[in-house]
Amino acid sequence: MAHLEIKDLSKSFGRKQVLDGLELRLTAGEIVAVMGRNGSGKSTLFQILFGLIKANRGRVTIDGFPLTKRRDWVGYLPQYAFLPSRLRVRTLIQSSQASEEARDAIFYAPKISKIENHFVGQLSVGERRYLATLLLGHLQHPILLLDEPLSMLEPIQMDYIKTFLQGLKATKGVLLADHYYEDVLQTADRKLLLQDGKLQPVSNKVDLVQMGYLPKSRL
Repeated sequence: MAHLEIKDLSKSFGRKQVLDGLELRLTAGEIVAVMGRNGSGKSTLFQILFGLIKANRGRVTIDGFPLTKRRDWVGYLPQYAFLPSRLRVRTLIQSSQASEEARDAIFYAPKISKIENHFVGQLSVGERRYLATLLLGHLQHPILLLDEPLSMLEPIQMDYIKTFLQGLKATKGVLLADHYYEDVLQTADRKLLLQDGKLQPVSNKVDLVQMGYLPKSRL
């Protein structure tokens, strides 16, 4: 079972300290959620873990090996659209590196039959997020970084993805960030709030209110 470990991770942009001695351990078999306000550093953390940007300080290992030696073990869903817009959904699924069984599972997922003949560029934001999460989750990466996988999903897609993630954790470690805090609280095994560059454990909405992430009106 793969495990990812982060020690003393720091990153700044000019005078702005985004991550400050951050510590985290993620093991296959669990879903860990990172919540935080816009600009708190969630996407920066994910980009460091995927190797897109470098930290100023710290160490990231997977099964004890430096991240550079295990980069292909990590799958990343970024916030921005990255699927090829000129391909039809059916073609994209069929050309995926997932197994034949996994591709069949994607085709049978809710709502896919309604969009499989559309070009990716014709899909709504939520449909693209849904499709991208399904494609990535069915690949072999033992560590998944999902940046806002629940964004703009329809209720049936939301329910399916939450169940899908629960199934993935049997063989993968999943680190996700999302603003849909109620769904995150239901789905994740551990919940963390990224605040002032550090991760703090939270359990429920009361914690999120007390730590200033949510207004008192949400209770």
